[in-house]
Amino acid sequence: LETLQHILPYAKNLQVVLSTELERNVYIELTEGECKIADWLLSTGTLRIVALLALLRHPNPPPLIVIEEIENGLDPHTIRLMVEEICKIVATGKTQIILTTHSPYFLDLLQPEQVVLVERDITGQPTFNKVDKQHKLEKWAKHFMPTSI
Repeated sequence: LETLQHILPYAKNLQVVLSTELERNVYIELTEGECKIADWLLSTGTLRIVALLALLRHPNPPPLIVIEEIENGLDPHTIRLMVEEICKIVATGKTQIILTTHSPYFLDLLQPEQVVLVERDITGQPTFNKVDKQHKLEKWAKHFMPTSI
């Protein structure tokens, strides 16, 4: 909850609710101020944050986590906070995290040695290149400036 509140300061509580209907369902409920908000009323970004934090903060994380376009549904401030959280988790050495992005802002939050550029060659096969080599990084950055993406 503390990490969620760091990212979403308006969140007072988050709890799991079991329905009392014949067909039992599990829901989450976020408390903002005095209001309890059912999961179906939460924004996609909020649901994504809750899901990512549940995965990242799991006591027995999987050895590999892959997340496609992590920036989707998240504002720039939240993206920065999520990158900080991911870096903390990776630093524990318990799990490796692979992320994909099309966001130059997201890439700016990482160190060059943390980035692997995946492109297709002329035959359509993917190529994987670390961008920690300064000249490769500069060439790539000129080609993919934020205004050209």
